[in-house]
Amino acid sequence: MRTAISLNILRQSVPDTEIETIHDVRPVGRHPGFRVGGMPVAEGSTKIRLQDMTMPFDFEITVRSGHDRHRLRTTFTIDCRKVDETPENEYRLEIHEQTGL
Repeated sequence: MRTAISLNILRQSVPDTEIETIHDVRPVGRHPGFRVGGMPVAEGSTKIRLQDMTMPFDFEITVRSGHDRHRLRTTFTIDCRKVDETPENEYRLEIHEQTGL
């Protein structure tokens, strides 16, 4: 699912670019920016009612545009707020490095 979302965002940003590969760089849930927040379902409980969550994923993407190929090191972040009410979600694709191949 997250790969499909990131593909759609990249294709909307650069429609004439062909995506060759996408690789996870870090296992899911291991990113230092991953966090969840909420309220305990009962006093003293270890379970929470999820209220917000930030899920960053590091990807390495190889793209082709015309005769040029590039490797992009990216972070795709899903920010979820008010999950226990009317959810407000935000999606970001940050490109940290671009290398010609």
